[in-house]
Amino acid sequence: MMEVLGAAALAAAPVEGLRAVVARPGAADDFRAWLVSNHRPETTLACTEGWAGLASLCFRIWEPAPGDPVRRSRRWVTAADLTAWATDAVLLRAALGVAGREHVAQATTHQIEGISGEYLKIVDGDGWSASALLAPDALAARLGGPPIAVALPSDTVMLAWKPGNDQVDLIMAVGVHEVFAAAEAPVTEVVHRWDGTTWTAWAMTLPATPSP
Repeated sequence: MMEVLGAAALAAAPVEGLRAVVARPGAADDFRAWLVSNHRPETTLACTEGWAGLASLCFRIWEPAPGDPVRRSRRWVTAADLTAWATDAVLLRAALGVAGREHVAQATTHQIEGISGEYLKIVDGDGWSASALLAPDALAARLGGPPIAVALPSDTVMLAWKPGNDQVDLIMAVGVHEVFAAAEAPVTEVVHRWDGTTWTAWAMTLPATPSP
């Protein structure tokens, strides 16, 4: 129902180019600083809460580049856009629910080498790793139902698995840490659990070996 309402509320928005993206909370401050340094009008990013204090769900949009309608460029969606489109960030999120489910369905399954265990992975430079926040129920269904463990170590990577096997949990925690440490746009290395209704911060990830 929310997806239908969201789509109806986006009549003035160029929905085709709209993308969700996960971002660390500090991204909003970085964006404001960029506006100031480039002498741009002040505004804020259009975001909703993803994981409290650790990850926000924001939006970007592809549109014709100024002065070159053939080329498309991508930019952040701002509060000014929401005003122009007569909508809000909650409805943007709802409108992308169907696309989120489609990308969850396309998440690839990977076997963990050396043990009996597997995980789902989305790697997408356009931000669709955010599908974990858009459609957690669909993600849980692919793993046999809740609870599930989910990590968003960067704005391009989502990892999800069934928690409860100590070996699997440890190997995945190390993997999440490594992706986070190497990411160009890191988000969080705190793994969260989805129980079917609520996200809960579950565990901090670990390096492969203890630091000296």
